[in-house]
Amino acid sequence: MRCSAKRKCSHDGLQLLGELGAACRQFARPLESIRAELARAVFSGYYTSDDGSLQLKQLPYFAVVHRLETEKEHLLREAEGLRAAMQKSKAENETVEAKVEEAEIQIEQMRKDESAAAARASSAAQAAKDAQVEAAAAKEEMKASRRDLLKLRNEDNALRALFSLTRTKLEQQAASSEQQIAELEARIAAMQSSAAAEAEAAREQIKSLGSQLQAALDRLEAARKQADALAERHSAQLAEQRHEAAAQLRACEAQLGVAAALLLPDIPVAGPITLRVAVTPMCSYVSGLGLHAHVPRFLRWAGNLALHDISREDFLSQISSIWSAKADLEGRQGALISLQAFLHQKFWSSAEQEQLSQSATAGEGSTPAAIPASILSSHHARAAQVKATLDAK
Repeated sequence: MRCSAKRKCSHDGLQLLGELGAACRQFARPLESIRAELARAVFSGYYTSDDGSLQLKQLPYFAVVHRLETEKEHLLREAEGLRAAMQKSKAENETVEAKVEEAEIQIEQMRKDESAAAARASSAAQAAKDAQVEAAAAKEEMKASRRDLLKLRNEDNALRALFSLTRTKLEQQAASSEQQIAELEARIAAMQSSAAAEAEAAREQIKSLGSQLQAALDRLEAARKQADALAERHSAQLAEQRHEAAAQLRACEAQLGVAAALLLPDIPVAGPITLRVAVTPMCSYVSGLGLHAHVPRFLRWAGNLALHDISREDFLSQISSIWSAKADLEGRQGALISLQAFLHQKFWSSAEQEQLSQSATAGEGSTPAAIPASILSSHHARAAQVKATLDAK
């Protein structure tokens, strides 16, 4: 009974250890090895006795402990190997994650490069369109320049034809004079057989004809000099016209730049605008506030403005006249306008009137700011055409 109970208890423990090993998947093999060693430790190699009953023989305790210690050390070594493998796998995972992050950064950079390339392509297409528009404008300007050049060439051909005609007439006169001299010499040869008086008279006549011939030659030389002077004067006039056109072009370009700055709209502001100008009692002028967009349009000026003494009565009178003119304008228009808009309109109207009066007397304006934008643009276009014509010649 004792052997059967011991056998039953050992059998149940070994069965429980086998089930535990099956449940622990990672440690199934070590538990199976422990179960096999415990089975060999509990049971001997003799299963039955002579009479057929089961005979149990227990191994010594120190042998079992030694085996357990050996297996424990083996399990510890396997655990260390598993830890090292886990550390290596963790390092490999970190390396893979770093490579994935680098790949994501490279993909993001490639997306940015694609966006930049698309923006550059769009700007290049816009630049090509602008270049086509500029080429069309340049083509029209070239056509106008060619027309002016043909006109100048026609004038030059007319002058050359006039010179050739004058020269032909002078040569014909010289030929006729030579023919007359030959005829006179023939008459002299025929009259030599006559009286000495007739010969002396013929000599005198020859002398007079010689003086006439010299006078005709002098007139021919003077005509040639006059033609050369006319050609030189024509060349000088063309050169002077070219210099004047270039100067007019530069002046028009400067005036166009100033007018473009003056036409910039005012920046809308909520409060008053403060502009500082340094003026001392020793100054005879004040520098302009400039042509920037932050300066109100009616106060923009690039040059210097002369200062004049004005009395208090005149100053108050001018202010009163400004307010009166503003009230009259509001009465005519039937609506209120701001002081800034009124001053801007008054400034431009007075500047245009001054430009018209100065153009009627002197032939050109005195300041670039007094010239309207339409006049500046037309002068600029004409000056550009003249310059292109002269450069083509």
